[in-house]
Amino acid sequence: MSEEDFVPRTFSQMYERPDANSGDNAKVRLRLAKAFQKAVGEDHIAVKDAIEGLVGIDGPSGAGLYFDNWPEYFKHLEWRDCRNCVSALFDYLLQKANTQRSSVYSRRLTEFFRDVNRVFAEENVLAKLDRDGIVHPKVDQAFEVARTWAVRGVETDEFEAARRHLDEVEAALLKDPVDGAQAIYRVFLAAENIYKQMTNDDRLTKRKAEEKLQKTIAQVYKAGSSEVRVANRHLAGFCEWIEAAHSYRHEPGEPTPSQPPDELCILSVSSGYAYVRWLSDLKRLAAVDRD
Repeated sequence: MSEEDFVPRTFSQMYERPDANSGDNAKVRLRLAKAFQKAVGEDHIAVKDAIEGLVGIDGPSGAGLYFDNWPEYFKHLEWRDCRNCVSALFDYLLQKANTQRSSVYSRRLTEFFRDVNRVFAEENVLAKLDRDGIVHPKVDQAFEVARTWAVRGVETDEFEAARRHLDEVEAALLKDPVDGAQAIYRVFLAAENIYKQMTNDDRLTKRKAEEKLQKTIAQVYKAGSSEVRVANRHLAGFCEWIEAAHSYRHEPGEPTPSQPPDELCILSVSSGYAYVRWLSDLKRLAAVDRD
């Protein structure tokens, strides 16, 4: 269900749309807790165990099967743990839906997915719950497509470190306020990790990338082809991106980088996602060519 599917149901939703926010406020917490409470049903103890096992925090305490004070529980959690609890319940409901003959858990899962994303959409929270039960930062569809393609490009074990850096990009974007400098730095580290695997260089710089990746492009694509010309044009853009991203590389003893404005953060991170995917593809293509 997309954001456009949620029809405003109150005056405020129609005419007083809140400013974009991280979701860390009393209204969002309460609405998420009520959605949580509805989806839990009578499975309080099992869900408590799921939270403790997956999130690593104490679950709610109360009167056994009849404990239902989820709003109070959510009120005192760190915001990241609220998001992680959403994932824990989603995972629990999904497992139940896959193992139980009854459709009860499938229905609860569908409604919970819808309810959480409704809260995020109506409260203008810069987050969304995906079909795997993970809460991601949300900018717009184009940004999400770039992120998805980058993640798909680093799914194999050789890219585990790069994948961790991409996870850290999301963590930075979900902070309140958003840590754009850290997000840019982390997507740079993801690109640098793949580049270092390709070249054995110890650092990603404009000069080294231009020198080494021109050779990779010449290896992967047919000499004199339009593919070589296009790839080298993109390489030039990548080299400029490296220079820009270095502005947010915080070295020991150096001043903390200032936060970029939103539009530069989005541009830098989404471009970084594209370059991460391109580097992972180049690495695979070069390996095939050598074989």
